[in-house]
Amino acid sequence: MAGPVLIDLSVPIGEEFPCSWPGLPKFAARQTIGAEPPDEYFISRSLTLEEHMGTHVDALNHATIDDSGTRLAAIDALPLERFCGRPRVVDVRNVRGDVKGQSPWILPDAITVHEARTEPIRPGDVVLFWSGWSDEFYQALPSGDLYVDAPASGRAPGWPALHPSSLGYLGEHGVCTIGLDTPSLGATNEALSPHRAAFLAGITPVENLTNIGQVSDGTGLFVFLPLAVRRGTGAPGRAVVFPHMDISFESAAPSVGSLIASLAGPTRAGLADAR
Repeated sequence: MAGPVLIDLSVPIGEEFPCSWPGLPKFAARQTIGAEPPDEYFISRSLTLEEHMGTHVDALNHATIDDSGTRLAAIDALPLERFCGRPRVVDVRNVRGDVKGQSPWILPDAITVHEARTEPIRPGDVVLFWSGWSDEFYQALPSGDLYVDAPASGRAPGWPALHPSSLGYLGEHGVCTIGLDTPSLGATNEALSPHRAAFLAGITPVENLTNIGQVSDGTGLFVFLPLAVRRGTGAPGRAVVFPHMDISFESAAPSVGSLIASLAGPTRAGLADAR
């Protein structure tokens, strides 16, 4: 029996892709089992995988929220429910810069104009910012150098980045998770202030998404499932949208049990409060 239709928003990770942050360990795979006796029947590989690699989420402890060193919750302390919600797609493809090493800001009016054209953002919505950056630049190397390495080193213009005021606006409207098709929530020339604004607002950013343009605004269900890394500052995972799930939101965010029930049974489900 065929399963539910979904849209995969995850980038591929591999040694040929720009899936690592400059200066951090690169992805690597080393065969550890297989091909020769006594392991001729099975094969396995050992992976070098950084917490912030490929499609991943930043936990609230990824950056300090103040100059005294205060950090908030690690990834394994965050409920999975916060990573599920109705997808809202904000088109910011017009936000592009031309200064090498600098990111243009995505300001609050990009969000409010979108709301005026569609409907207000509600608590529990997962707001996806569609810049088209990964669609254009997340390619096999060396072409993929333009995705993160060249902007971060000042050899190319930076990706669009959410201004701290935009993150404050989203937090005021009950948003817990956002999605970005760029290498980082931070700007190439200002990494800290957007992260602090997000974490102070209780927002977890899912970075390195792709295919956001395939998602219909306000329709279906976004789900991101991070690896359960103990005390993790973030974790890779798989991000998908179930486009045909007709979800009736009785409260701010779905529960995992309700999601399972809605996938296994009818496509319409009332979702309990588990924010």
